[in-house]
Amino acid sequence: MLQIPRELPPGDALGLGMAERKDDDSLESDSTTVLLAARPLQELSPSGSVCGLEELFPRYASLRLGTPPEPAPAAEPLVLKEALAKERARRKHCERHVQGLQSRALELQQQLAAAISADMKKDSMIEQLDKTLAKVVEGWNRQEAERAERLRGLQAEKEAAQRALSEQRERAARLEARLEQALEALSREQQVASQQREETAALQEEKAGLLRSLEAERQRGRGLQAEREQGQRQQEALRATLEEQQAGWAQRERQLEQRCQALQDESAGQLEREK
Repeated sequence: MLQIPRELPPGDALGLGMAERKDDDSLESDSTTVLLAARPLQELSPSGSVCGLEELFPRYASLRLGTPPEPAPAAEPLVLKEALAKERARRKHCERHVQGLQSRALELQQQLAAAISADMKKDSMIEQLDKTLAKVVEGWNRQEAERAERLRGLQAEKEAAQRALSEQRERAARLEARLEQALEALSREQQVASQQREETAALQEEKAGLLRSLEAERQRGRGLQAEREQGQRQQEALRATLEEQQAGWAQRERQLEQRCQALQDESAGQLEREK
């Protein structure tokens, strides 16, 4: 992952220093010490080269390469002024070029910071997506486990249903066998019932004859009952007569007892008188 550089590269630091000192350097552009202390242009701009520097500063190219400069003739002040003016113009051009490079570097740094921020956001989103994916995978695994568990439960239910269906079929077969036996028994019972109906019809006829005989016996019994009641009335009359006779006999017995007692008392009195 990209990281934000905390320190500027040497070229950018030199560019900032040159931007701060551009006014002083423009005044001291003819100083040999400043020109020798300046870093090559190729460090400031990747597109620059030593040849370009030599073209801009041909007078100091020999100093950079280590060859001593040739002494300038004293009769060439105009040439030196023109060279100085050209060097100042080239220096200003280089300064503008350096400022453009610094602006470009700043723009690139901003783009780099934006890219790093976007990269960090992407990393955060990727991390969140990884976490979400892990949760989704965990949910899928859990759902798969639940699905497998449900499948096992459904398989167990299917096996139980098959066993129950087999048991029901066996029970149905036994019931069919029992039904056949019951039908056979019902057929036999129907035959027996038919015989019983015939016997019942015969018994009904016999019962009707018995009822007729019973009615005749009842009529005779009613006659006997009437005779019995008449006999009972006669018995009651005889019992009443007998009770009356018994009452008369009891009264006569009491009278006789009284007379006997009176005779005994009279006899006892006579004996007492005779004594």
